[in-house]
Amino acid sequence: MQASSLTHTTGPSSPPPLTTNKVRALLMERGSNLRQFSLRHGYKPRSVQQALERWAGRDSLPLGRLTYRMLQDLSREIGQEIVPGILEEDSEH
Repeated sequence: MQASSLTHTTGPSSPPPLTTNKVRALLMERGSNLRQFSLRHGYKPRSVQQALERWAGRDSLPLGRLTYRMLQDLSREIGQEIVPGILEEDSEH
């Protein structure tokens, strides 16, 4: 099998999925970090860390309201969707 057929490619319009480290880097570019973000928004830092580790780069939306809200706030903070569709206005949450 050729090496090119083993790699995952995304469509031309879809950005690469965000990783936990990329989200942390984007926060650092804004002079913040995960802990500061968490405390500023009233979340427990460990809860935000766990939600980010679990959901960054996935294609499906979280079902829990608190996790959804955390990732939505974090996406707004960094200016990119951590999970595709998390910033859509007509979402079910």
